[in-house]
Amino acid sequence: LTVRGGAGLFGGGTPLIILSNSYSGDGVSRTFASFLAPFFGPPVSDSIAAAALALPDPTTAATNFQQYIGVNGDADTDALDPGFEILRSWKYSLGVDYTADFSRFGLGSDWDLSAEVILTDVAEGFDVYEGRRVQTGTAPDGRPIYDTPAGGDYVVTNTSKGGSSVWSGSAAKIFDTDWGEFSSTLGYTYQDTEEVRSYNRFVGFEAYAFDPQTDLNNPTTSPSRYQTRHNISATLTWRKALFGDNQTTASLVYSGRSGRLYSHVFGSGGNPTFGGTFLADFGSEGDSPGSQLFYVPTGITDPLVTGDPGFLADLDTYIDNEKCLSDRRGSTVPRFACRTDWINSLNLGISQEINFGNNRKVELIMNVENLLNLLNDDWGRVNSYSEPANVAVANVGISADGSQFVLTPSSGGVTGPNNIVGQPAIARLPSAYRVQLGFRVAF
Repeated sequence: LTVRGGAGLFGGGTPLIILSNSYSGDGVSRTFASFLAPFFGPPVSDSIAAAALALPDPTTAATNFQQYIGVNGDADTDALDPGFEILRSWKYSLGVDYTADFSRFGLGSDWDLSAEVILTDVAEGFDVYEGRRVQTGTAPDGRPIYDTPAGGDYVVTNTSKGGSSVWSGSAAKIFDTDWGEFSSTLGYTYQDTEEVRSYNRFVGFEAYAFDPQTDLNNPTTSPSRYQTRHNISATLTWRKALFGDNQTTASLVYSGRSGRLYSHVFGSGGNPTFGGTFLADFGSEGDSPGSQLFYVPTGITDPLVTGDPGFLADLDTYIDNEKCLSDRRGSTVPRFACRTDWINSLNLGISQEINFGNNRKVELIMNVENLLNLLNDDWGRVNSYSEPANVAVANVGISADGSQFVLTPSSGGVTGPNNIVGQPAIARLPSAYRVQLGFRVAF
């Protein structure tokens, strides 16, 4: 029996590009390159067309886009809190390794068993605060409503919220039989990770708003976007010299893990229903449909909600069919409370040695990645919503008297409960099978 462990204060670990924004995002030296985005419409789109027609004239960029570069007194700024501390976390680990004998159960000896737990407690994490907004009201469910300042001051601060626990166990055994040698492993990992913000974008307003909340200036912890709650791994390898001393090897590698996390949000529809700043709280629906977590109605008669009766009925049916929503009726669904389908992956490897004498061998190799998808087009798929994985259930407004959310479809394509929200996309590369053939020469 071997017992191992450790503890310490560790710095870094998060590639915080936003730390450099206080130099580049001072409101003067960086100009947001809106001319690269045709969705801004005229005159930007007209300038793009004119620049394209003038190519290859080397002055076309300056001629057509210089007008958009200048100093705006209301421009967004990025800053570091004067008391900002370098990120660091306390980590503690404890593990045990044991070689067991299960002969009494007919399973043989030399079982390699291992178990480990790693605990993390955030000492100095990061958060982002927007300093211009002022609360002007309260929404029907109690969340704040802010004014809409012309720009935002995004200040990177510290937080001590967050932590994680990772539990893992594994077993490994080699079986020598008349049919060859069988090597097997089995492992399981459980993760429970909580953090304030999962996104670490190249501009402050995205790092601020891509993690939805009910109040972006007072965020709460939630599961990390990158958490994999359950992960199962298993391998089985068979080896035998079928002719001469030429080894034939076949192996299977399985990985099964929880689906990817996503959040249900109110769609902003481009409107500042809850106030805030342009592109952060609203206006960037092409990147994120909304930054406000969805309030789940108790039913079609919920006094906090109103809208077209037909749409509300379809919405109610959709909620009934989504367990991560139906369990939270009458409250706000937490961030990353929902998961896509379980993910299965199975890989196959086969190799054959051929001896040409004088210690010269050729090894023929075939590897099949995602064997399940090769066997069936519907197997081995990875489904996920694109980053930042925010899914708009309904666009939201607030009634004139401020007592109700006014819910409308998040898109014109909504025709019933089955398409209230879009389906997760199939990740192309992880969902496709690949076959690799090769050889290796040893001499």
